[in-house]
Amino acid sequence: QRSKFYLLNYQGMAFTLRSFCALASVLILGLMLVFGIFRGQVHPQAADPFLTQRHNEEAYKFTVVTLGHAASFDQLLNLIGSIHYWAPWAPVLVYWVDIPEDMFATLSCLQNVRVERAADVGSSIPEVLAHALKTFEVAVYLSSELELRASIGGVADAVFAAGYFFLGTATTLSSKVHATPEQLRPFTSLYQNTLLEQAMCSDLILGFARDSEAYAHVLQPLLTCAKHDESCPTLLKELPFAARLSLNAHKKGFVCQERYHFPIEHNALFFTPDHKQTHQTHPLVLRAAVPPFVFHEDLHFDGQACPHVEIKTSEGKATHVCLIEHLNDPAAAISDCIQPVLHRAGGALRLLRTLWGSVLTLIAFMLRTFLLLAPELLAISVLGLVLSLRPRQQFAVLIIFLLLLFTWEVLFRWRLPLMPWNRACSTDSEGAWEIALANSPLKAPLQLTNFRRAVDCSASTDVVSSFVADPFLVKGEGRTWDLFYEAKDVWTRSSVWNGHAVLSYSRSHDDGHTWEYGSIVLREPFHLSYPYVFRTESDTYMIPETNKAHAVRLYVASRYPDRWVQARVLLAENRFVDSILIKHDGRWYIFTCVEMKMYLYHSASLTGPYAPHPLNPVPVANPRLGGRVIVDAVGRLLRFAQAKTHVYGAAVHAYHVTLLTPTEYREVPVAANDPTLLGAGVCGQDWCAHRMHHIDLAVANSTHYLASIDAD
Repeated sequence: QRSKFYLLNYQGMAFTLRSFCALASVLILGLMLVFGIFRGQVHPQAADPFLTQRHNEEAYKFTVVTLGHAASFDQLLNLIGSIHYWAPWAPVLVYWVDIPEDMFATLSCLQNVRVERAADVGSSIPEVLAHALKTFEVAVYLSSELELRASIGGVADAVFAAGYFFLGTATTLSSKVHATPEQLRPFTSLYQNTLLEQAMCSDLILGFARDSEAYAHVLQPLLTCAKHDESCPTLLKELPFAARLSLNAHKKGFVCQERYHFPIEHNALFFTPDHKQTHQTHPLVLRAAVPPFVFHEDLHFDGQACPHVEIKTSEGKATHVCLIEHLNDPAAAISDCIQPVLHRAGGALRLLRTLWGSVLTLIAFMLRTFLLLAPELLAISVLGLVLSLRPRQQFAVLIIFLLLLFTWEVLFRWRLPLMPWNRACSTDSEGAWEIALANSPLKAPLQLTNFRRAVDCSASTDVVSSFVADPFLVKGEGRTWDLFYEAKDVWTRSSVWNGHAVLSYSRSHDDGHTWEYGSIVLREPFHLSYPYVFRTESDTYMIPETNKAHAVRLYVASRYPDRWVQARVLLAENRFVDSILIKHDGRWYIFTCVEMKMYLYHSASLTGPYAPHPLNPVPVANPRLGGRVIVDAVGRLLRFAQAKTHVYGAAVHAYHVTLLTPTEYREVPVAANDPTLLGAGVCGQDWCAHRMHHIDLAVANSTHYLASIDAD
């Protein structure tokens, strides 16, 4: 009897536990879905990213371009309505192909909308863009199949900064381009081996700035093919427009922007931009426009006499009543009665697909959390399943495990759990690097004195970092300085993964005596470091280390210092480390390192194309760069390099580059007896270093340099 009592009691407890776990899981799933719904909506009152950083008059240099057809007139009005709602400052230029006069009159009366006949300029995307750029400085084409779900200001800003905007897709060129190596040779100047594996650019949205390199190297060849010119390559004639666009773009190093920075969602609930990217380019959120078209009610008309658009619906009227009223007109019965029902049914199906997609998204988040942040739970769950002899116990363990994962995911998304590996300045296997400053005379730049701490891992407010390193200085107006550096993000670490870094900046208004943290300036899905920032007469650029992307990327500041857009790929198909770009004797040179060997590339233009130096890999004692290449006050070209030892980042050496041409290279140590510039034993006011691997010298005034260094 006692055994039977205990058995029944155990079964009851197990049933209660299972019921509790199942109910809790359902509740948490529901809360996370609601959390995704409400947190995912883009707030319509948010400040427009374009107008908050540019003068209002610049909006009039920009236009949205689209093509209009009678068959998709409702979609076209929906697109314009979404622009009126999300970006009312943006003028719209519609090229209509076969729209009758009444539709033409409706478009002509819409606020901030201009209508052109496509027959006068051509009906292809390159032709209408080229025509629009005769009037406007920047034009962005949007397909009428889309609707905006956020401001297009981020895209406009990217085009003003980089000269173009292409959006990458999940489709690779290999799915559309079937060609021999001989046919591809004219398009493989940058991607010799992986061209067909590059992401294809979307033909639903693209933008150009007038007089930009992208206009000359991408849009003009597309115009040639659109006009069926004989000079259009045979391969391009046979390809769809998106493939032609992609081939022309990749050939010259133009990039299809990753959807990581410009998220495009079709029907997902998680519309919210990544909260970790608040200081990067604002998002582009688009949806495929499907009935019912919700933005018709947001259309703005110029005058009272303009014909307003009436949407045919049967809202508030039963379907059978509607059918009875249209017995004598079967066509009207189908359009007015049956189609609204199908639209509503389609909307319900889309909602179900959206919910299911959100569930799958949550499962993916759980798996990511499980694999990267809680591997110990795997051992616990496996042990529990092994020790459980009964299926009910196994089921209970599984439910508890899922419940723990759901809970952890909610906490992790809000960055609440503080584990030993995600605290500020927590122990890191790479070291405890921090940034210091020093001074040196202008005529003796290597005689560094007055070492003092400047920025450490406790300074940041929008990233929890374990160390900061690789500092680069930029002189501002007056006594203002900006300091860009790598900040190791501890929230990307786990007990089995060391994580990666973001790029941040701090600013000083008193010649570097005190520093105020700014923000993250760049975040990618991979490790970033070595943010080499430099200025030309017209723009500010940055070349960070992006070796995980197997490329040297050039970023341009769309809003200095905290917003950057990828402008070009300068080198590809290799793991380039610590790259520096300089202009010497009228040519641009890239110093970089691959597998602890120094490589040089040169070009007549900053944006390339870059040719390899004939001496590659250049035979030097210490190949990996340790800071900016400078020309000192006496005209010497100085290269700083990390010591090539068994201990990473042990010291910094200085070399005098005595000869640099497209065919020759020669350097000598600055101090023949001891080339070490920085290393163990360098001490400041309240610290001492046992490793140093970076220095950046910038002219502070007429007598001194300001040097930023990092030390462990």
